[in-house]
Amino acid sequence: MGDLERVRELVDPETYRTAVRRLLEERIDVNVGVMGVARPNGDVFLTDWSRRMERANGTRIPLLDEMLVVALLAQHRHALVDEAWNCPADEYFRRTNLADARIIHYFADGHRVHGFRLGRNRATWAGKRWYEIHRQADRELDLRRWRLLDPTFQRPAGRVVSAGSRTVRSVSRRTADLRLRLRRVAADVGQ
Repeated sequence: MGDLERVRELVDPETYRTAVRRLLEERIDVNVGVMGVARPNGDVFLTDWSRRMERANGTRIPLLDEMLVVALLAQHRHALVDEAWNCPADEYFRRTNLADARIIHYFADGHRVHGFRLGRNRATWAGKRWYEIHRQADRELDLRRWRLLDPTFQRPAGRVVSAGSRTVRSVSRRTADLRLRLRRVAADVGQ
């Protein structure tokens, strides 16, 4: 609800009240990562949505794109698909059995609820499934760079190997060092 509150100034009061009711009572949420818009019918929505996002440019509103879609949903012709097409990985947020899900959404990855890790958690069925599919993809694609840049990817714990009088740093430590250097380079490039 807190993120929706931040877009309140971008919509009229009735639109906001409707969005709050839909979010809290009907539990209607939208993930723009799996949202589709048909043209030309969706052009009016896209124009409205983009203009409001431009008005919020520079405000740093978390989830601005998704919260605006939730707020604007009632004003535009739309169809919502079953939760199976965007099923939350974590039991706290879903009503659908994961075995029936067509798309599993691993959001809030790495955050915790009551000490339980959300998202890609190896202790859950959904987390195990994600890592299994990742291993399959890793055999066909080079995913090293992606793993380096993903701050919530669970890596195996590194170990220190003694080599005579010197100690060799673990692969995990070298990976962490490289990841830090890549972030610094990315930040320098972005400025």
